[in-house]
Amino acid sequence: MRAQKGNVLLDFSVITLVVMVVVGIAISGLVTAKLNQHVWLLKAYDAAMRPDAPKGTDPFSVPHIRENFRALLWITYGSVGAGFVILYISLISVVRRTSRTISRQRADLETANADLRAANEKMAPILNSAGEGICGLDVQGIIAFANPAAATLTGWRVEDLIGRSHHDLLHHTKADGTPYRKEECPVHEVLNQGAAQQVDNEVFWRKDGTSFPVEYICTPLREGGTIVGAVVTFEDITQRKQAEKALRESEMRFRSVAQWANDAIISADANGCIILWNRGAETIFGYGEEEVLGAPLTFLLSERYRNVHKVGFLGKTVELEGLRKDGSEFPLELSLATWTAGDELFYTAIIRDITERRQADANLKQAHAELHALQLQLIQAEKMESVGTLAAGIAHEVKNPLSIVLMGVNYLSGLLPNTDDTARGVLEDMEKAVGRATSVIRGLLDFSAASVLSLNPEDLNFVVQQSLLLVKHEVDRSHVRVAQELAEDLPPVTVDKGKIEQVFVNIFMNAIHAMPGGGTLTIRTYATQLREGGQSVGSRKADQFRVGDTVVVAEVDDTGTGIPGHQITKIYDPFFTTKPTGKGTGLGLAVTSKIVALHGGTMDIRNRKEGGVLVTIMLKSQARGSR
Repeated sequence: MRAQKGNVLLDFSVITLVVMVVVGIAISGLVTAKLNQHVWLLKAYDAAMRPDAPKGTDPFSVPHIRENFRALLWITYGSVGAGFVILYISLISVVRRTSRTISRQRADLETANADLRAANEKMAPILNSAGEGICGLDVQGIIAFANPAAATLTGWRVEDLIGRSHHDLLHHTKADGTPYRKEECPVHEVLNQGAAQQVDNEVFWRKDGTSFPVEYICTPLREGGTIVGAVVTFEDITQRKQAEKALRESEMRFRSVAQWANDAIISADANGCIILWNRGAETIFGYGEEEVLGAPLTFLLSERYRNVHKVGFLGKTVELEGLRKDGSEFPLELSLATWTAGDELFYTAIIRDITERRQADANLKQAHAELHALQLQLIQAEKMESVGTLAAGIAHEVKNPLSIVLMGVNYLSGLLPNTDDTARGVLEDMEKAVGRATSVIRGLLDFSAASVLSLNPEDLNFVVQQSLLLVKHEVDRSHVRVAQELAEDLPPVTVDKGKIEQVFVNIFMNAIHAMPGGGTLTIRTYATQLREGGQSVGSRKADQFRVGDTVVVAEVDDTGTGIPGHQITKIYDPFFTTKPTGKGTGLGLAVTSKIVALHGGTMDIRNRKEGGVLVTIMLKSQARGSR
């Protein structure tokens, strides 16, 4: 405000001076006019002064002329003197006013300088403590101010920066080493166009000739709407660039690992829409990337899991059912995690197809069941061995007394008269009881007999037919129909013909007794090559067969009542029977299974879904022509 007032006073003084000069010029004009009025005096004077004028002629001799000329001189001198006086007074006035104006302006300037020093004292700590480099430029791009951070970042001293061209000193070359023309520089554009610029993909150069990546903001400075300079604020972003590079490399590694992983790696946004789909996901689900991007993640799950909120899966590994492109379902293992980028939330799912693992688990369970069955068989074998030892002793101890009892019954029968039917009936019952006891003793002896076999190559079909002849009476009496499905040209089997006949007779009799009202007894034989492992088939020493062996199989099934489920595991126990009292000794299947095992074969008994029982006997075949 003071400066403006001083300027007004200075302008007023100048105007006054101009007015005084104009007045002086006006007075001079009046004098000139007066001289014009007395031009005749000048002409007379000129005539008197001419060379041809009479000698002794005095131009002022004429009193009138002299008087007028003297008056003219007085007027002229007076006018000029008045003009000078007025001019002098005006100049003195102007000088005084100008002096007062300058004094006031000097005071105003000192006050402004004091305010500026105070402002600088306040701003200097802020600028000096700033971590970013700050340079103030004039309109030519010359550095007028630089803070210590600018010196530290560039390697120059502050006093070395000031007065130097910002572009020529710090920004002269691009990152690739090519010269950077000033006309192309954003700072130059700010100084000329006035639009602020923010740049993060260029470099500044240090005093030692090295460069560093920089982010800078250039803002124009204006006074009264005119650009008078600019401020450049910059920072070294080397660490940020290194972090960005490391992030890009990490992302590339992640994408590479993700793309070639066998598991499905799928990312989705906060709405559950798929944004990342790797090759593992394509292999597992059958969809190409272009088919699933933007689709909901839940459409990959079975219908029954689509309404389950994904939050329930976070941080857990769960097993679900997935849905392939062809509509088939499969077991999968899902691990779901969240991550953020800025303020946005994302999900990443790692999905593994566990079909093979489920199958392996099933196989393991089956193997465990088979092992359990083998353990039971081992226990059973040990129990049977103990029972056999005991039975042999009991059989010998009981056999002789029974023989004496039977002799006594026969003797008494010969003494009784034919008319005593009561006594004869009692003796007949005693004879039958002794016969049943003898049958049990014979079974015990067979069960405990030494494992000595008379092995010879035999046709299994012939052995089956011979066994059927032995039970023909029971078959006819029970109205059982026999169906034979015997394969032709069976390879021979090495067996004890009598023992194997005993096996089939026992199996046939059990089937006939299970069909008291009649039914169908079916016998089929065939040869096959074992192509995969199973119960009693494998590479262990305990396995009776190996994969690749050729075996002869005999299957016997009936349409009877079957075996109760809770009793099927006990059918090989000695003295266990499902028949009514007096119909069986409970030793038939125990002896039968032992005979088959002695031949290196297997026997399996199970209920048929259609009803009845299926008995399967498997014996290793003998190569034709071998003995």
